[in-house]
Amino acid sequence: MIYLIDDNKSQQLESYGCSFIKDGTYGDRLIYMTGIRTPERADFLDELPSKATAIFFHATSKDLDRDGNFLETNETVKKVANAAKEHNIPFVSFSWGHTSHEAIFNNGNIMAMNKRIFYLNFRDFIERYIDEEYLDFRILADGIGYKKEVLIKLAYRLIYGIEKNTNLIDQVTEQCPFGSEINEYLKASRSENTLQSLVLKYSNELTYYKLLDILNRSIMSIRKYGYNLYN
Repeated sequence: MIYLIDDNKSQQLESYGCSFIKDGTYGDRLIYMTGIRTPERADFLDELPSKATAIFFHATSKDLDRDGNFLETNETVKKVANAAKEHNIPFVSFSWGHTSHEAIFNNGNIMAMNKRIFYLNFRDFIERYIDEEYLDFRILADGIGYKKEVLIKLAYRLIYGIEKNTNLIDQVTEQCPFGSEINEYLKASRSENTLQSLVLKYSNELTYYKLLDILNRSIMSIRKYGYNLYN
């Protein structure tokens, strides 16, 4: 379960179109909390390592008293941050105080990022997480578009290698020198194909020239949809 702690005192969730977080749209994967009441803090911290897949927190979230009223202190969120580090729970710390558009990463975690950017990218992050079961914090930091560029660069490296090192009219086999790279790209771009299925699909008449055409068409699909829908 992903925990999100934000006092939301200025209603940023609503202003950035993230009411779905409070509405429970992703309630089977995400728990939103405005804070933890002080008397419940110890139990929450004890259970966190066994329950949390990741934890995201507003770095200056205010404490709550036993009645749920905001205090002026923020000791709870500091203890949450320490618990995440101590137990190696993936975490993201966001705040208005981090004015740079560049997030600060350390060991795969986000030590600091801008709160506005966090919420603007949150839906893309959670939907991709549900789809792939992978915590890609780069989506939170840089937006979903960064994945397109990674895939496109991978495709162009393949195209360059094939053009420079093969006779384009030769037949492609499962044992071709680029086999592992081709399968890596197809998997990463979420194609329905593997190199084996492409060889079979074209009745053992798959040439390197045809493979280049497939790769170039996949790039067009990724630019438009974010995925390789060309199969």
